[in-house]
Amino acid sequence: MALVFDSAGLTDPTPGHPLRLLFRRFPPPEHDLAMYHTIEFDEALTLDLELTRKHPLERVSVLKGTRVRVQLRPHVIETDEGPVEAADLFFEDGTTSRSVPFASFSFVD
Repeated sequence: MALVFDSAGLTDPTPGHPLRLLFRRFPPPEHDLAMYHTIEFDEALTLDLELTRKHPLERVSVLKGTRVRVQLRPHVIETDEGPVEAADLFFEDGTTSRSVPFASFSFVD
C-alpha cells in the first residue's frame, strides 16, 4: 500500500490504507487557498510593480495610510547599515513588488 503524491501534495490513499479514515474525515482541499494579509503603508512610497518577469517594471506612488491585501514572502537584505527585513508583496491583481522593507508597512486586523 502506497500513498500517492502529485503536484498538489498527498492524494487519496488506496482502499485499505491506514490513512483512508483520515481522508474520509478530513478531505484534502479542492484547491490551494492563498493566505492574504491586509497591510497599511506607514509612509509614502514609490514601488516598482512587476506584472510579469518579461514586462518592464511600472513605478507606482503609494500614499501613507493606503491599505491593500497581499501575500508576503519575507527575506533579509544586506545593506551598508546592516541587515534589513523586507518582503516581496504579491497583490491580489497579480502584480508583485519586491524587497519592500517591513518598516514601511504594518499589518491590519
